[in-house]
Amino acid sequence: MQDKLFQPKNSSQEKIAMSTFKIFDIMYLTHMIGPTICVIFFAVYPLAEMKQTKNKTLPFNGWYPFDYKISPFFELTYFHQLVGSFIAAQTQVNIDCLAIYMIAMLTVQVDILADNVRNISAKNEENETEKSMDSHLFDCIKHHTEILT
Repeated sequence: MQDKLFQPKNSSQEKIAMSTFKIFDIMYLTHMIGPTICVIFFAVYPLAEMKQTKNKTLPFNGWYPFDYKISPFFELTYFHQLVGSFIAAQTQVNIDCLAIYMIAMLTVQVDILADNVRNISAKNEENETEKSMDSHLFDCIKHHTEILT
């Protein structure tokens, strides 16, 4: 992706890339909200229940080789479960969003290629040579081939 072939060639293409990445950034943020709210809910619910019933419960059931209901084991186990669930949730979101960003990069490259193809005749008018148009068309074909590989 660092190759000159993949870089925007003008301000119009830069705007296309920025708007596409902005859309995918919004998708990432909205995708991250659900799991984060879920982890917060799992953190708060046992505390609210414990306040009413005075019974120490963890966010997730599990067997432990120690009595987790006595202090400081309860607090450490509670913290461990919350950190583990937050890490698991964020890992899942980031794995999903990796695919989203790969699609975003592909979308930007196809948009840049389409803009280059649309502007072949405009580039040709500047140079007035058929060889120049062939050269730009060859660059577009090369860009397309590189996108597919």
